[in-house]
Amino acid sequence: MPALLFRLSLRSAACVAALALPPAPALAQRTGENAVTSAEDAFGTVVGRESIGIYSEYGVRGFSPAVAGNIRLEGLYIDAQGAITSRISDGETVRVGPAAQGYAFPAPTGIADLTLRPGGTRFVASPFVSIDGLGSRGIELDVQLPVSASLGVAAGAGLVRDAFQGGVSDRRWNVGLVPRWHVSDTVELTAFYTREQTGDQRAQPIYIPLGDVPVGRVERQRYLGPGFAAADFATEAYGLLGRAALGAWTVRAGAFRTSATAGESYANLVLVDPDTVTTNREVDVSPPSRSDSWSGEARVSRLFADGPRQHLVTIAMRGRDNVSVYGDSVSVDLGTAGLRDVIAAAKPALAFGASTRDVTRQATAGLSYGLNWTGVGQTTIGMQRTAYTKDVTLPDVGRIRGTDYRWLPSISTAVPVARGLSAYASYVRGLEDSGVAPSYAANANQLLPAIPTEQADAGLKLTLPLRTSVILGYYRIAKPYIALDAADIYRVLGAETHSGIEASVTTSPRQGLRVVFGGFFSRPRVEADATTAQAIGTRPVNQPARSLRLSANYTLPFARKVSVDGSIGNDSAVAANVANTVSVPGQTVLRLGARYQFALAGKPVTLRITGSNLTNVYRLRPVGSNVYSPNMQRNVGLYLTTDL
Repeated sequence: MPALLFRLSLRSAACVAALALPPAPALAQRTGENAVTSAEDAFGTVVGRESIGIYSEYGVRGFSPAVAGNIRLEGLYIDAQGAITSRISDGETVRVGPAAQGYAFPAPTGIADLTLRPGGTRFVASPFVSIDGLGSRGIELDVQLPVSASLGVAAGAGLVRDAFQGGVSDRRWNVGLVPRWHVSDTVELTAFYTREQTGDQRAQPIYIPLGDVPVGRVERQRYLGPGFAAADFATEAYGLLGRAALGAWTVRAGAFRTSATAGESYANLVLVDPDTVTTNREVDVSPPSRSDSWSGEARVSRLFADGPRQHLVTIAMRGRDNVSVYGDSVSVDLGTAGLRDVIAAAKPALAFGASTRDVTRQATAGLSYGLNWTGVGQTTIGMQRTAYTKDVTLPDVGRIRGTDYRWLPSISTAVPVARGLSAYASYVRGLEDSGVAPSYAANANQLLPAIPTEQADAGLKLTLPLRTSVILGYYRIAKPYIALDAADIYRVLGAETHSGIEASVTTSPRQGLRVVFGGFFSRPRVEADATTAQAIGTRPVNQPARSLRLSANYTLPFARKVSVDGSIGNDSAVAANVANTVSVPGQTVLRLGARYQFALAGKPVTLRITGSNLTNVYRLRPVGSNVYSPNMQRNVGLYLTTDL
């Protein structure tokens, strides 16, 4: 699609006011955040700082909506460069299975739909302080400020020190602002701004065995050096959304700017010789990089009422313009050392080569028709036409340009089968991002081209009393298989399919008790490309065949200010390398917590304690083919918050 049309699509997204529904009621304030009691299914729910479910924006049915570019902000497309901070985000819903039914333009691997914080109708200030056993600590403040009867503002700031596995830590601050203006009963405008700055983030040790053998046990909270491998980076996002209801017409639009900026970044590699239990230490240093994106979407819908039938026609235009600059890394040899030895080395003089400039433009037009027939069912049929262009200027090579034009159909249907029982099915094709080559790859930080994807699913949903919902479904997803090849190049090696059964059960069997259970049994498979001259097994790296999650929250009947909660998660063994000659055993992880909610000077206060990985399960996770990182050890966290 010509560049002029792409620019016009962004301008239209910025100028059209958006879906005019009445403003949604504000959720509970920060003291009332509870993902377990808020969840309507087990597929993925985020409420403020808490999250539960078998899926998230980083993993749905074995793939990542965030990497694929399937993030939505209040239903509108955004090309997010980095995470949207909790200063402006109030929660997240993973739209997969029944939650995706009736969605005008779905996407394979699901959609992670974020909501912005409400402005509120009264002044509320929510200070928050936290600490944990690893050394993390933070202080945050979120405010809801009603400026007038029609204008409300949510704002916040935070200063945090994070501590992670591998003995690494960072310093982080963030700010956010969300003004909401209810222009009239049918028109609303929302703006937002957020920035997060992270400094002195040490590079976590990454363990790579020399040969296809397991790595020995490592010390999870020991930083192996060197001291200079500490990075600084920042993310920023701002934009404008609008929604308007004009009789039978509905208009929604949004225009967004997001960016991610990094100084020198580091891959802290520990190359393990299993025979001598010695290591070669190496730090790969990448030059400063930046990624900036304009994106947006405009939708116009018309509702036609016809007795028991409602017809909804939606026309949409979305687009993005992403410019990224990055360069090849330089390797620093730190010599040999024991597996637990700390390396102290001064930073050498570094000379980087010329940078690569990567420009990605995509424009998509879509038409959707939805039929909702009372007592009969609901069907949504959509067709999108997307134009994708990648323009890369490489040092010593020159300009390389590629284009891709595709039709992307989708169809979903849900029909009642019996009282409280419905069946659903859907099919969708997509053209999705494949992310960035990881820091340990020879082509680290390289943006990868878009890939064709498709997904089909079907299932049953049963609704019962006591807020009980049961979902049982089947899914199949097909994508290209991307992993490290024998030369450590992160690229397409074949085709990958995930098919399986997923289930969700949510219920409140008695007063004060909420239970959320979910899981999937999957059959992830790889078919090697005929041109790939290396051994490739049938299982993709780090994809479990089984994953189960059980969460519960119980308010004590004899002490109603106190509630206890917990979760237990079980994952099966996974392949640890492309050849499938090494695997990592499964794990079962336990988390417990408690809340004490009380009033102080008439204001609600919440004191919360959580204990994660309480049995201190040890596991080296394969983060790539033959590349490992340790899991988090046992940790206890505490926070205190109030709504003033």
